[in-house]
Amino acid sequence: MYKELKDIFQFLMSVRKLKTYLTIDVEFPDHWKIPKKYVQEDKVVENERVNEGLRFFSFVCEFNEHSLATTVDSIKKIISFNKEIEMKEKLLKQKIDELKKIFQSEKLESLQSLKFDLIEEKLGDGEEIINANREGDRLVEE
Repeated sequence: MYKELKDIFQFLMSVRKLKTYLTIDVEFPDHWKIPKKYVQEDKVVENERVNEGLRFFSFVCEFNEHSLATTVDSIKKIISFNKEIEMKEKLLKQKIDELKKIFQSEKLESLQSLKFDLIEEKLGDGEEIINANREGDRLVEE
């Protein structure tokens, strides 16, 4: 169990047995999204808040190795998805500050020729890192 739960431990509230099922209870920051592609809607329940600023979810799975691994993997993907968004927002703020400094110190003529080029890299599976299509991302809640 340690191996399965160590990566979600920061968000873990409890693991409960319900007859032949396990319920993994987690708390996420209230601004986090739960993309549908990471969960089966009939396997996750949002509960009443326990702590201010956090949302409390129960993920239910059958008590078998495959189901437990799939559920924990889904929770890990939700965490990774939201942490990436947070890191991108932080990076955006840093880049905005850098651009403000450039715009304050440079002349208009040099700023008019300012361009941004993104280098597209490929992952091993061919998925593009930059300019990936995110239209398929739907949320359990909006």
